[in-house]
Amino acid sequence: MIFDQNISILTIDDDIDLLEMINSILGAEGYRVHGCSSRDEALEYLLNLPKKNLPQLILLDFTMPGLSGQAFHHELLSHDEFRDIPIVLMTANTNLHQIMDEIDADAYISKPMDAHHILHVAKNFTERRQNARHSFLT
Repeated sequence: MIFDQNISILTIDDDIDLLEMINSILGAEGYRVHGCSSRDEALEYLLNLPKKNLPQLILLDFTMPGLSGQAFHHELLSHDEFRDIPIVLMTANTNLHQIMDEIDADAYISKPMDAHHILHVAKNFTERRQNARHSFLT
């Protein structure tokens, strides 16, 4: 279980079953999780959040109908308030090297994924952000 109940994660995936599974795994560990099944839903959610409530991590499906994870990643980076949020791409694409050349995400998770890997990635990125924020404040 995590030590800070205020850590929030945004998950974005058009596969509702996978989205619910990821959110359940993260929620059971104490993370506040919000799931979106489309680019429009995720962008509306982010744009309507007060800056202090922005997620500490975004887990983003690389392949979504209507807009690729790559295009959405670039769209997020065009907003100053979202640039510091780590983005982890989730993909079933077996050619991770090609994806890594195309887009500069903070990390990648291969699908299918297991609970331990999801939690490991979430813990690493959220702890890193918390430590950086704590160091800045002290």
